[in-house]
Amino acid sequence: MPELPSLERASDPTPHARILSNGRWTTLATGAGTGFSAWRGLTITRCELDRSEDPAGVFLYLRDLESGALRSLAPKPCGGGAATRARYSPGLLEIEREEAGLAAQLAICVHPEREPCASS
Repeated sequence: MPELPSLERASDPTPHARILSNGRWTTLATGAGTGFSAWRGLTITRCELDRSEDPAGVFLYLRDLESGALRSLAPKPCGGGAATRARYSPGLLEIEREEAGLAAQLAICVHPEREPCASS
């Protein structure tokens, strides 16, 4: 299998993305924390595939309860220059971030058989 570009370079002008799918549920995620999800061809989250700006996604925010500082879990949208690590293995994308003593980890995966949504 050819080596994929590193997701560590979140500041690259063009984002490096991974697609995780079981054929029904699909998610595209970048090391910067942007991306989208779709179920059976229906877009679940907003999708703006703009390689130069990489603006869209569902973002997770962390608030430091002592200082009140707001940070995003990944570099986008308000990640700043904190230490961020993104790793990909087949079926799993992990993003880890640490800043000012606050550490967080996000794992994105798609179950190979289960439906994420109830269907009728």
